[in-house]
Amino acid sequence: MKKLIILTAFVCFNFTSFAKIWRVNNMSGVTADFTTAQAAHDAASAGDTIHLEPSVNSYGYVTCTKPLVWLSIGSFLIDNPGNQFSTTTGKIEAINLNEGSAGSVVSLFINGSVTIQTNNITINRSHVASGVYLNYTPSNIVISQSYIGTYCQINATNVIFSNNIVGYGIMMSGYNTSAIITNNVFNFVNRNEYYHGTASIYNAVFQNNISVKGGSYVFYNSLPTYNLSPDASFPSGNNNILNANMANVFINSTGSVDKDFQLKTGSPAIASGYGGIDLGAFGGSTAYKLAMQPPIPAITNMSTPSSTGGNTIQVTFSAKSNN
Repeated sequence: MKKLIILTAFVCFNFTSFAKIWRVNNMSGVTADFTTAQAAHDAASAGDTIHLEPSVNSYGYVTCTKPLVWLSIGSFLIDNPGNQFSTTTGKIEAINLNEGSAGSVVSLFINGSVTIQTNNITINRSHVASGVYLNYTPSNIVISQSYIGTYCQINATNVIFSNNIVGYGIMMSGYNTSAIITNNVFNFVNRNEYYHGTASIYNAVFQNNISVKGGSYVFYNSLPTYNLSPDASFPSGNNNILNANMANVFINSTGSVDKDFQLKTGSPAIASGYGGIDLGAFGGSTAYKLAMQPPIPAITNMSTPSSTGGNTIQVTFSAKSNN
């Protein structure tokens, strides 16, 4: 009888040498530690890693009250072939990062939203189909190299928001907020003023961003520099590029997957950022990574013999680093 073999590669995050890796899988015929994300959370200890393996089924909703590392294998895997052997990722419906979860790192596919209500949270290389909400003024939040379907609402301080692709955009809640907002692609769907209002930016460094469909931005104690838009979304001067022809900026300015927002040859956004870097999500030292795979090795190819002569199966696979 042949057994189903699950191959998973990991690297360690800097928590503790005694941290444990928990496998979550709810596919028929696969034996793992847990079948839901919440059950894995409840059993885990601070600093553990929870790995959501590929599955066609959701792993449910999660309320997090412990500092944990959450990993799946990325997104847009069919659109970006060659990054993973499996093109099905592990996904959850939503995650609430509540008190007690400070120090958590999230690299997941999330069908719904992310709600952050505590300090020291990192959202990295995540696909968030809905929005990201920072509530009750948490501090020291990093959101980077992620794809956010709607928008990010920031009621927080000391936020780094960099190298993201965002459907509608970003808004900040008032003078008690602060952020560094760099190298993002905003408003590729639209800036829906009726539902989301003007994009208010407070106490922020706002540079190297591209607003795909423009919109209304109001800046308070913030100086927008080195940004690009198809209208007058940003103030004139300060190296902002206004009234740009977006057909000349991206590979596909009307696209909806991450690869569409790479800069095309001759784009006015190339080398137009602060220090001569590219504008948008793929510019700078923390450039967006296609398919959003977390910084662990990935299996890119695997082969098994069509028949075996005993109880041993020889498996050949290729892997790559995703640092």
